[in-house]
Amino acid sequence: MSDKKTSDPVDVPAFAREVAAALGDGWTTAPGFREAGDDAYLFHPGDPKGDRFYLRLTGTTRVADRGKVTIGASLPNGLLRYESDSSPHVENRDFKAAFRGPKWVADKIRTEWLPQQREAVSSARAGLAEAQRDAETRDAITATLLDVLGPLGRQVGIKQFGMADRVPAIDERLDISVSNPDGDHVADLEIRPGGRLKVELSLPGSQAEQLAATLVALLTPQGGAG
Repeated sequence: MSDKKTSDPVDVPAFAREVAAALGDGWTTAPGFREAGDDAYLFHPGDPKGDRFYLRLTGTTRVADRGKVTIGASLPNGLLRYESDSSPHVENRDFKAAFRGPKWVADKIRTEWLPQQREAVSSARAGLAEAQRDAETRDAITATLLDVLGPLGRQVGIKQFGMADRVPAIDERLDISVSNPDGDHVADLEIRPGGRLKVELSLPGSQAEQLAATLVALLTPQGGAG
């Protein structure tokens, strides 16, 4: 790394490799995702705690930002959306690569950023586990409602709005549209966190009455007053 001019261009992947070498103990790097190649990931592949950071050029046109690199935490496996607002979070930090150097960055990671990163990852994983439990509750409610619609003699299809392969965060609602094989709209289900439910039906009167009776029977506590 050149230390003669603070405006010298920075080879971020090379700088990341220097930081990994300064950290030692198996730390390594991987290419980033930007087409320009001016970014890199810095991580410990054998550590399940989520020791992972992302480096890139600061990328502004300000003269004062020339030669700056931005480093920030990178939560693994899409965990960012499950992180608690109250958990510590490693904010993006800008530094002059020529002035600070890889040893300074490695020392900051060890003493300050890594403990915060590990606590944030732990918090996010706990949030994901809670979201998975909440999603299971919503799935069970959905399955029960589809069973209730069964006596109407309609084979129903289910469509979940959003990405089907992700777990909804605990503060997200789940919107489901139900239709029959002919594409006729049957119902909209809105399942909120904690299993709270809202149902809107589009049914002929006789079928609506039949479904209402089924729902009342389903919601009547066992051993209720006779």
